[in-house]
Order: sequence, then C-alpha cells, then structure tokens
Amino acid sequence: MFHYNLPVLSNVLYPRFGAYSEIMDPLVGITHVVDLTIAYEDIEDTPSMAKLTYSDKNTKILLNYRIFDVKQTLDIRSEEWLNMVWRDKEIFMQKFYADREGLLSSLTQFNVVTHNRFKVFIINLFYILFWFVIYFLVKTIFYSSLKMIKNN
Repeated sequence: MFHYNLPVLSNVLYPRFGAYSEIMDPLVGITHVVDLTIAYEDIEDTPSMAKLTYSDKNTKILLNYRIFDVKQTLDIRSEEWLNMVWRDKEIFMQKFYADREGLLSSLTQFNVVTHNRFKVFIINLFYILFWFVIYFLVKTIFYSSLKMIKNN
C-alpha cells in the first residue's frame, strides 16, 4: 500500500525532510548522522518515564543504532536516502516484533543494560528543574529588556 508515492509504514513515522535538509546544510558542519531505532518489548504497553521510574516491572528496550559519516555516505543529504533509512527501520521493527530472539541472535554485537530507577528519577528531576530555571531566566531577561526599551 502506498501513500504519497511512499510505502505505508506500520512501526515508524516518516521523518520530516524539511528539518533534516536544514540541518544537513553543508554550512552547518554536521559530520555524522546517527540512526537510532528504539524498540519496546511490549508494543501494546510502551513505557513512559513514569513507568520506567516507578514500576516494579523490568522493561526491555532495544536500542539499535548506526553511525553514518557524511563524507563517506553517498546521497546522505537526499530525501531518498532518508526514506531508505526509514524503510530499513520498518523492516528491523517488523523482524523484532515477529521474532525477537531470532533477531537478537542475528545481531553481531549488543549489550544488555539495566537501569537504576532512583538514578532515572534524579536525572529527570534535574532536567525538569534545569528547564524551569532556564524558562524563568529567559522570561526575566526578556521582560527586563522590554522595560528598559520602554523607559528609553
């Protein structure tokens, strides 16, 4: 099945090529592209940060990544290349959800990682507080600048 001359994907959303093409402008200086695919063990119950932090259930998450050197990858700036990467992601996800063990045994290198729930909680708390402080600093600076402009 096709939509806008592209195959319909079940497990991934197509990338936003406009943003990608802006980032891949040679003037920006990007040297590598990291293709990261995240697969959850239970597709019906994808984990949230709260579940990962507070749940007693161990959630298995597979992170599959590839690194592309911009100088050594032909057509890396093209929409066709990006769509090909997304089709590869779709095939990977289909294989993962059809035969997890078979896929994992076919991978040449992977690590099993566990996480400390308290550490995840502290890291999330740090990021929330960090952005909260940044928001109020920017807001304060912006309004102070407006008052100075208005008074002059």
